[in-house]
Amino acid sequence: MKVLLIIIIVYLLFVLFFFMMSFSKFFKVPIQMLVPKKAYSNYLINKEKMLSLPRKDITIQNGKLTLRGHYIEGKNAKRTVIMVHGWRSNWILDFAPQAFWMLENECNLLMIEQRARGSDGIFITFGIKEKDDLHCWMNYIEENTDLPCYLYGTSMGATTVLMVSNLENKLLKGIIADSAFTNPYQELKEAGKSWFHLPEYPFLPTLNLYCKLLMGVDYKAYSTIDVLKEAKYPILLFHGTNDNFVNCHMSKDNYEVIPTKKELYIYEGVSHCASYAMKTSEYQKILLDFFNS
Repeated sequence: MKVLLIIIIVYLLFVLFFFMMSFSKFFKVPIQMLVPKKAYSNYLINKEKMLSLPRKDITIQNGKLTLRGHYIEGKNAKRTVIMVHGWRSNWILDFAPQAFWMLENECNLLMIEQRARGSDGIFITFGIKEKDDLHCWMNYIEENTDLPCYLYGTSMGATTVLMVSNLENKLLKGIIADSAFTNPYQELKEAGKSWFHLPEYPFLPTLNLYCKLLMGVDYKAYSTIDVLKEAKYPILLFHGTNDNFVNCHMSKDNYEVIPTKKELYIYEGVSHCASYAMKTSEYQKILLDFFNS
């Protein structure tokens, strides 16, 4: 009996560790652990350049949470692009190369910082509460500009932008999602198996219980698939076949249920959120066509 109790305690502590690693802002993951060495060197260069650009740092409220973003004006802007970064990333790491190009191609940029990653909040919620934050940013843009607006997200940020695709907004004209997952539960299931060889049962139900108790979130209750069936805007999807974080079948699953104008680009041999870096010219042309359609 004592041995069984010890096993249960150790198991619960392990799942709690995984929970903190996945969701808590207090679990620190250095940027250089998330990207290849060369990409990290490029990040440091891009960071210095990005921070030197004239920008307006903005704060808004979502209830008691203060949300932070950075507004940068482009040349002869014809549109505003809200850029939404991914899990444990930041606005510079995910978007600096695209941002430099967009600023030269008639785009104003609102580069937001996700909750628990620069904005207030203790937990990352894989898009579930982030979608509500994004809705606040969409309202901010609607109140402060009359330019057409686009949403552009990578990884968890891509899932976040898809989760608001059924909301009404008079300025929103399209959504771009690079390497989006469909369902937080499914993503955790596949990532847990791929990275740590963890079985779905009893691991995921226990993890989801922690999520319900500590974050008030049920990861089985939310899916881009359900939202996208009611999508109101054109949607552009990118994914790579060598994505080891989010399997590219998820973008295919998202694509299948979209009732509006849609495009899906799957790039052979490309890793997670690397489509822009690996297919830059083609990616840029697709973006311009999407903006101008």
